[in-house]
Amino acid sequence: MFGTIGVRRKAALRAALSTSSRRLRWLAALAIGVVTLQVVGAGPVFAAPGDVTEFALSPSTSPYGITTGPDGNLWFTEFTANRIGRITPDGVVTEFATGITAGSNPQEITAGPDGNVWFTEFYGNLGRITPGGTITEYATGVTLNSQPDGITAGPDGNLWFTEIYGDRIGRITPAGIVTEYSTGITPGSAPEGITAGPDGNVWFTEYERDRIGRITPAGIITEYAIIPNSEPEEITAGPDGNLWFTEAQGDRIGRITPGGVVTEYSTGITPGGFPTRITSGPDGNVWFAELIGSRIGRLELPAPAASITPGGHDFGDRALASTSGPRQFTVTNTGTAPLIVGSAGITGANTGDFAATDDQCSGVTVAPGDACTISVTFTPAVVGPRSAALSVPDNAAGSPHTAALTGTGTRAASAVQLISSPNPTGFGDPVTLTAHVSSVAPVTPTGSVTFSDGAAALGSAPVDATGAATLATSALHAGTHQITASYSGDTNLLASSATTVQQVNPAATTLTAKPAQVAVQLPGTSGLRLSARLSVTSTGAPVAGQSVSMAVDGTTVCTATTATDGLAACTAPLTYLLGVTLHGYTATYVGSADYQPATGHAGLLG
Repeated sequence: MFGTIGVRRKAALRAALSTSSRRLRWLAALAIGVVTLQVVGAGPVFAAPGDVTEFALSPSTSPYGITTGPDGNLWFTEFTANRIGRITPDGVVTEFATGITAGSNPQEITAGPDGNVWFTEFYGNLGRITPGGTITEYATGVTLNSQPDGITAGPDGNLWFTEIYGDRIGRITPAGIVTEYSTGITPGSAPEGITAGPDGNVWFTEYERDRIGRITPAGIITEYAIIPNSEPEEITAGPDGNLWFTEAQGDRIGRITPGGVVTEYSTGITPGGFPTRITSGPDGNVWFAELIGSRIGRLELPAPAASITPGGHDFGDRALASTSGPRQFTVTNTGTAPLIVGSAGITGANTGDFAATDDQCSGVTVAPGDACTISVTFTPAVVGPRSAALSVPDNAAGSPHTAALTGTGTRAASAVQLISSPNPTGFGDPVTLTAHVSSVAPVTPTGSVTFSDGAAALGSAPVDATGAATLATSALHAGTHQITASYSGDTNLLASSATTVQQVNPAATTLTAKPAQVAVQLPGTSGLRLSARLSVTSTGAPVAGQSVSMAVDGTTVCTATTATDGLAACTAPLTYLLGVTLHGYTATYVGSADYQPATGHAGLLG
C-alpha cells in the first residue's frame, strides 16, 4: 500500500492509519454527520519570539498539510479524520467533511490561483474547498493508486502536484482537467514536496532518490542530485526573510538564514508530535502540522509593531496660503524585530494642504524600542474644513500606520494699492482713481471697491479679473483731499483699504472785458453798460455765479454776477463817460477756492 515510501514516512502513516485511529475516524464521522464544526480552545495570541503554541485537535485527526488561505486563515488536512480544517490566527478551528470520499486521507494543501484551497488525497483524488467550505473532488485523469502528495499553485495559473507512487508530476486546471508528466523522472524516485520557483518553473523533491526536480509549464522535466539522506521534512519561506523547515523525527522546527546559519526550536512542541508540513502564516508567524500529535503549531517570530503619536493633530484656523508651524509625530517600534519604514507621505481628501517636513523616518530601520519623527505643516488652499492623513508604510502589521490631519482654511488678508491720476490737477479736471487689490493667497479677488473723499462717498466700482477697480470723477474741489479706497472682501479674502492724497488746484480763469456802451434810456436812467465774460482758461468753459467788479480810473463803478454763459454786465453812471473815453475800464474777478483771479480791460465802443 505504501509503495516505495521511506521508513520514517511509512512508520508515521501506519501510526496514523492504525485500526484504532481508523475506528475513531469512522465513529466521529457517524456522530457528527456530513460537516463537522469544532471550536478548540485557543492559545495565547501574543507570545515571545521563538515560543511555540500548540492547538489541540480531536484525537487521531493526524493533521498533515498546512497552508495560508486566501481568506487570511490557515487551512490544513486531517489525514486520518478525512477532513479539511481551518484555524484562525487566534486559534479558532472549523472542520469540513462533506464532499470528501471516505478513506481518501487528505494530505497536502495549498492556496489556489482561483481564490479556493486545493488539496491531495492519499488514495487517488484531488480536492478543492471554497472559503465557505464547499468541497469538490477530482479523479478523472489521475492514475489509479498513484498516491498524490504535494501540491502547489504554479506560475501558469494551474495547480501542480506530485504522485509519490506513480513517479509522476500532475497538473490540474481550476476547471478540473488533469494532465500527467513522467518523462525525465527516475523510476522509484517517489516525488513528494512541490513548489513554484522564482524562475517561472515548478520544483519538486524526490524523496527516495535524494534529488530535486524541475518541470517547466510545458512539462519538460530535469533532475538534479543533492546531498543524500537529507533530514528536513518540509521547508517554506518565512516572513522574516529566512527559510523555516520541519524536523519530523526530532520534533523540532529549524530556521536557516540566507547565509546558512541554522537555529532549531523545540520548546513547546510535544514529544512524538512528528511535525510534517510548514507554512508562513498570515499573522507573520510560522505554522506547522503535527501528524502524530494531532495538533496545529504556531511558532512566534520576532515582529515589529508600529505606533504613531499623537494619533492626529488639528491645526485649527489658518489663513489661505499661509503655512503653519510644524507639528511633530513620533513613530515608535513597540515590537521585537526591526521596523523598516518606507516612504512616508500624505494621503486622503486634501493632500495638497498638508506637507511632511523634517522627515526622519522614511527609509529608516527603527530598532525595537526606538523611534523616529516626522513633522507636518498645514497650508490651506481653500476656505473651509480640510483633512488628510500622515501615512507611514512599514513592515509591521497594520501597515500603513496613519495619523489624522485636520485644519480649517480661513479668508486671507488682502491689500489695496491706490493711485490717483493726474495728481495734482486743476479744479474741474477729471481724476482717475485706480485701486489694485492683491493677496498672498493664490486666488483672484472679486467684490467691489468704494471710493470716498473723507466722509463723502465718491462712488464704487467692481474688481475686475486683474484685481483692479477704477473710478473717474470731476467732483473734487480745489484743495488737499484724503482719498480712500475700501475693498469689500469676498469669500476668500478679508476687507482692506488704502488712502492717498489728491491735490486739486484752483482753475486758471480768463476774464474778457467787452467795450463799454452808452445806454440812453428815455425816460429812465442812462449810463455806461459794462460787461465781461469769465471762463476757464484751459477749456473756455463759462464760469457762472461769480462776482465781477468794474472800475474806472481805479474806482469801482458797478458789480455783477456771471450768468450761465459766464457774462457779468452792469450799468455805470454817465459821469464816468469821460474817464472811460480817455482810459477805458477794468473788469476784475478776485477768484475763489476753485478759481484763480482774472482781469480784463476794454475802452468805449461809442
